[in-house]
Amino acid sequence: MKRRDFLGLVGAGSALTLLPSRLFATEAERRPLWIQVAAGGGWDPSALCDPYPQTYSTIFGVGETSETGAGHRIRYADLGGAAADFDGNQGYEFAEFFDSHAEKLLVMNGVYTASASHLSGASLAASGRLQAGYPTLAALIAASEKEGRPMAFLAGSGGYGQTGGVVPATRLSDMRYLDELAHLNGYGAAHEAIYGEDEYAALVAAREARLNRLIARESRPSVQKSLEMFSRSRTGHTQLTDFKAVYDAGPLVSLPPKNNNNGLLYSVFDQGFKAIIGYSQGMTAAATLNAGVFDTHDEHDRSHLLSLQGLIQGLDLLIQEAEARGVPAVFLVNSEFGRTASYNVSAGKDHWPVTSWMMLQTTGLELFSAGRVVGASTYDAAAHQVLPQALAPDSLEVLEEGEWLYPGGLHVALRQLAQVEDTVWADHEFPLKDTDWSAVFG
Repeated sequence: MKRRDFLGLVGAGSALTLLPSRLFATEAERRPLWIQVAAGGGWDPSALCDPYPQTYSTIFGVGETSETGAGHRIRYADLGGAAADFDGNQGYEFAEFFDSHAEKLLVMNGVYTASASHLSGASLAASGRLQAGYPTLAALIAASEKEGRPMAFLAGSGGYGQTGGVVPATRLSDMRYLDELAHLNGYGAAHEAIYGEDEYAALVAAREARLNRLIARESRPSVQKSLEMFSRSRTGHTQLTDFKAVYDAGPLVSLPPKNNNNGLLYSVFDQGFKAIIGYSQGMTAAATLNAGVFDTHDEHDRSHLLSLQGLIQGLDLLIQEAEARGVPAVFLVNSEFGRTASYNVSAGKDHWPVTSWMMLQTTGLELFSAGRVVGASTYDAAAHQVLPQALAPDSLEVLEEGEWLYPGGLHVALRQLAQVEDTVWADHEFPLKDTDWSAVFG
């Protein structure tokens, strides 16, 4: 496959820390790869997994998957077929996604964000806290690894990727620069050697001896720790070379031909593909992916439906890629809020604090109870509003005296699911005190 040429390297703020990795001793020790996918800008689930066709001027149908093993029927918008008329339609029907992955899928409808702000909404969706600065779930997972990994936390370009200082964030927007890091004794496209093998080996040995002397003489623990991390960072170029070689070989699944309308599909897939490769090489534990093109205040139908199509098809291909490589993976897909049911004067839709989340796991994983729909919303035709329904936190039944499904409480449960709730970061530095919605995940 050709390297995607639309990605650019982020600036000096990104961090690439190369630490020696530890391959799992047994399959039982193997924690799955966690990937958070942010539909940045505020997606509209009424055209996806919580369908209300009456809120759209574009005509599309409402389909249902076959009944899942858990006895649930997952409703979804039927986009991509002949009935759907929107610019750039790629012909990818949501039925392809929901029919293929229904048994791996958990849909959470009627999620109430209590915010219509991009910054606070993105923070809440990614971390469980409205105030920015809390680390994403993926960062906590990466930081909890018993042994450091070279690229434990991969952060997608843009979007909310806060780490709270618990783990370095690696951003791989342009693989050409990774090439340079992987070949420290080479230059040019052919990586022609700068020093002979014996000369380079002597240089490396002398450099390491000097650094070891500095570490041995240093009495300040914080400085000593930094020097040790710096020492380990110099040992990872071989792993980077292997990572780059696998990446350059391309995916195992076939992507559709690239055109002017499926850039989001390629962006989502490329970000996730790097995480899958990183995990398979023992280098990555968790990642965030940014798909930020959903803030459609103008001409909503012209781009929003196409963006949903690209995001879902990209996710479909990532699941197939992970399974083809034998990588156990969990995908958490959400957005900072939803969108209004009615159109504004610019034929757009504005911010609305009711949304949906989706979560998937690859075949064979039983991390959560899949094949289910949790939560609900209602459409008030008179007010032109989609409203959340309150639930009983223990039984998940719709209950007038219940509570709204809130992202903070979902993250309380997700931290338990990912086994990071007892870490010093989750328990003391960045605690969450919301209602525990563990029942959502079975």
